[in-house]
Amino acid sequence: MKTFLFCAFLLALSTGCAAMQPIDCPATLAVTSAASPPGDWQVVTPTGTRSLDRVGFYSGPPSEQVSLAPDSTVEGGGKSLDVWTFSPSTDEPLWVACFYVGTTLFIAKPMPHGMKRCSVNYATTRSGSRLRLAEAHCQ
Repeated sequence: MKTFLFCAFLLALSTGCAAMQPIDCPATLAVTSAASPPGDWQVVTPTGTRSLDRVGFYSGPPSEQVSLAPDSTVEGGGKSLDVWTFSPSTDEPLWVACFYVGTTLFIAKPMPHGMKRCSVNYATTRSGSRLRLAEAHCQ
């Protein structure tokens, strides 16, 4: 783990920290839903907002359902780090998606052209379960 973090630090130095751009997912998302229940059933709508859970990436608009898996995941030391490396030759625009706890709804937007690498860091429990998103950056 220490070797990986040191290599990540060297990569950040070689590419320039100014090139790092944080992913600006809103911390919460207000969600409403509607349903037409059958018979004597009633819709119960939970109140409140949903907290940010995780970040993901798509090749093209998410409606095309081309979700990208991380190229690597490193776990340990109370953290889990997912890293995506993008090919500069792709013609499809990359999209970032923000997912929230307790809903299948998510928000997404196109990323600036030329992003080559994104890393998403999560705080974890001792057993390795993800607790919360700690930080997310692209370059």
